[in-house]
Amino acid sequence: MDLKQLRYFIGICDAGSITRAAKVLHVAQPALSNHISNLEAQLKVELLHRTSHGVIPTESGEILYASAHRVLREMSRIADEVNALKNKPAGKVAIGVAAGISNIFGMRFIKQMTKHYPDISLAYSSGLSPDLYRKLLTGILDIGMFYKEPEIGGVSSRKLLREELFVAMQCSSDRPPCNEAISIAELRRLPFVFPRTDHFSMRSIVENVFSEAGFAPQIVAEVESFTTIKQLVADGFACTIAPWSSTYEEVEKKIIKLRPIEGISITRYLELCMPLDRPLAISITVARQMTIKVIEDLISTGQWPHVSLVETGD
Repeated sequence: MDLKQLRYFIGICDAGSITRAAKVLHVAQPALSNHISNLEAQLKVELLHRTSHGVIPTESGEILYASAHRVLREMSRIADEVNALKNKPAGKVAIGVAAGISNIFGMRFIKQMTKHYPDISLAYSSGLSPDLYRKLLTGILDIGMFYKEPEIGGVSSRKLLREELFVAMQCSSDRPPCNEAISIAELRRLPFVFPRTDHFSMRSIVENVFSEAGFAPQIVAEVESFTTIKQLVADGFACTIAPWSSTYEEVEKKIIKLRPIEGISITRYLELCMPLDRPLAISITVARQMTIKVIEDLISTGQWPHVSLVETGD
C-alpha cells in the first residue's frame, strides 16, 4: 500500500465513480481500476460496492477512507511543521461548524484566517452536530465547533459560550412583532415542530426543561432540516425552540419572532472540540485561536446577542 493508492481511493469515493475520478485525477480509467483491485487484494477485503450508478465504499472502505485522510494529512504536515519555524504558519486545517451558527460566524472567520494566515489552506464546512462529531473522530475534521452531548467521548472540548433559546413563532403581518414572554398555558395550545431526536443537545435540553415544568409539547412533526423547520414556523404551521443565531435573518425580516418563556430559562453550550488521538499542528493551533477571537469579537461588539462567554483566551 502506498500514498498514491490512498489518494486514488479517496478520489474515487469523493467522485462516486471510477470514470469521474479518472477525469478528476487525470489517470486512465483502467489504471485506476487496477490500483483499486491491487489495494483490495493487499487488504483481502472488498472496498467498493459496484452499482449501475457508480461505486460506494463498503464498511471496510469507509474505515480505509477515514484512515487515508488521516495519513495524507499527517504526511502533508511534515513540511508544514518545518516551515512553521520561519514564524509564518502554513499547512492545512479542516474545521466544521454547526450549521445554525455558520451564517454569523463563517464569513468572518474565513476572512480573518485568509488575511492573517494566507499560507494556511483552510477547509471550512458546516453541518449537523452529530455529523461533525463523527467527522472529528474519523479524521476528516481537525476542529469542530458544535453543540455536544455531555456523555460523548473521544474528543477534548471546552465550552465557549452559553446561548439562550426562545420560542420561535410566526410574525403575523396584521400584528406588530411581540417579544414578550409566553406562558406555559399558551404553549399548551400550540403545535411544535422539532429536530429529530438524534440531533445533539437541542431536543434533549428542551424536553428536560419542559419536563421539569410539567409541560409536554404537542409535537406534530420531526424534521431534519432546520431550514425547513423555519419555513414551517414562518408559514404559521407550528412553532419551535430556537436560538437567535439560527433565526436572526428571519427575525430582522419580521417573518419570525422570538419569545422567552415565563419563569423558564432554556440555554445550551457551544463547544470547541478536537480529537484526542492526533498531534496538534501549528496550523490547527492558530485556527483554534482565531475561532475563539472571532467569537469574542462578535459578542463584545454586540453582533451576537443573547449569548455570554463561558471562557475567554486560549
